[in-house]
Amino acid sequence: TTPSGATIFQGILDPGTTKTWAQRQAVILKLGNPGAVTLTVNGKRRTGLGSEPATLSLGPGQGNPG
Repeated sequence: TTPSGATIFQGILDPGTTKTWAQRQAVILKLGNPGAVTLTVNGKRRTGLGSEPATLSLGPGQGNPG
């Protein structure tokens, strides 16, 4: 979602699926199974984001979520 609450994407992705978004504003990312996600932000790749549902806030210029 965006800071104003607008939904950018909501859904369940099949294994191996890649989704790409380009945003120039802060976003809130809610992950139901973060351990199954490989997240790349500004070219920096992150895995092993935990086993419990997580909410990440990513602002402009942030390349290290978590």
